[in-house]
Formats: sequence, structure tokens, C-alpha cells
Amino acid sequence: MAKSKRTARMLTRLEVEILRFVWKWKLANLMTLKYALAPQRSFWKFYRILRRLNQEGYIQEKINPEIQATLWTLTKKGFQVLDDGSMNFVTLGETLESWQEEIVRMWRFKKTNSIVEGMHTRMEELIRRAYGFRKFENFRLRARLYLG
Repeated sequence: MAKSKRTARMLTRLEVEILRFVWKWKLANLMTLKYALAPQRSFWKFYRILRRLNQEGYIQEKINPEIQATLWTLTKKGFQVLDDGSMNFVTLGETLESWQEEIVRMWRFKKTNSIVEGMHTRMEELIRRAYGFRKFENFRLRARLYLG
């Protein structure tokens, strides 16, 4: 009977931020991680995220009896995730998903406001250069010449 190969799930943005934080500081406890990355989440939900990362082998739990605290460190698998460039694709995917409606609208309706935006940019350049004009008519003539 063939073994079913289990595919790795994609990490969420918060999980990647947890791995980056632990990598930067080498050791981190629950309070520090929670307040630095997700102060709005409850401790229990944040602890469950850490436990899941621990079970999947991304971070390792170390209990320090001197300070009576649980500290988290990265494992080799956690380093590999941070070193792998595919995490940029996760960010790209989230961005595309959040802008999906606007992107579809751009391809469906072939009209853009790029001409108006370009004129606006040129007017801003002209305003920056036109501090020496004393009369509005001179500024107006310059704007008409500059914009064509």
C-alpha cells in the first residue's frame, strides 16, 4: 500500500512574521511575540498558532526553568522557509486577491485616467517651478504652453 504524501500548507502572513521575529531575536516568549505582532488577538489564539508551528516543525519550544518561561526558537525547517524565495509569492497572491475587483475592472473596461494623471503630474511640476510668477495670467500662459 502506497503512502500518501502530505503536502505542506501555505503559511499565513502572521506565521511568516512570527518566524521572522524569532529569527531576528533568536529567542522569543509568548508575551513578546503577541504584543509585537498581533496585540489584538487573544493569548489563547496566538498560543495555538505557536503550537501549530511547533507541531509542523518550524519552531521549537524550550522551557527555561531559571525564568520559568517557555521560549521559542527556529528550527532548520523554519530557516529554510525564510530563506526560500517562495514566500514572496504568498504576499503577491494576497495582494492580487485583495485587488481582484479593480484588476478585473481594468481589463474589462479599457479606459483609464492615465491622461488626467499625467496632466496632473505636469501641473504639479509647473507649480513647483512657478514660485517666481507675480501674475496669475503668466502662470496660466505657462501652463497652457507646458501642457500643450
